[in-house]
Amino acid sequence: MVRIPSGFGAASLAVMPILLCISSVANAQTPTVTGVSSFSSGLYRYNYTITNNSPNELVDVTIHINSGPVLNLTAPTGYSTNYDVNLGLVDFLENTSVFATGTPVSGFFFDSPLAPTRFGVFDALTADSLGGSASFTGTTLAPSPEPGSIALLGAAAVSGAFLLRRKRSKKAS
Repeated sequence: MVRIPSGFGAASLAVMPILLCISSVANAQTPTVTGVSSFSSGLYRYNYTITNNSPNELVDVTIHINSGPVLNLTAPTGYSTNYDVNLGLVDFLENTSVFATGTPVSGFFFDSPLAPTRFGVFDALTADSLGGSASFTGTTLAPSPEPGSIALLGAAAVSGAFLLRRKRSKKAS
């Protein structure tokens, strides 16, 4: 037998699943941006995947970065890019291809000597067929290192520790 706590009627319990569904639908309609970073030859490579979870057309995603040099700004075929050095904003825009609803699009990347920060902020702009638009602001975890980069850093740390230990043992002799 299920006991209903006082203050909760049957109507309240019936409304709860509806509220949970509305909440998950609202979250599902927000565009998402995920990133991966790697480090090579003195530069960080920032590689992003953008997913349009909105039922409307996603036309622009702006990623806020530290102002500084951005090199090799690239988007997949059908998309275009823009970088505003004064504001530290990288834009990925629709050109001849679209951000289809629910389909992740990857291959948006750039290089920079600046290390990733803990959180990234992005803005997204959608448009509907009636000429209306909506904007979203979200946070994404900073691009996380690729597994190969982590392994490389681990190998460097082990090598450094080995060389340091070897050097100390020679001094002790």
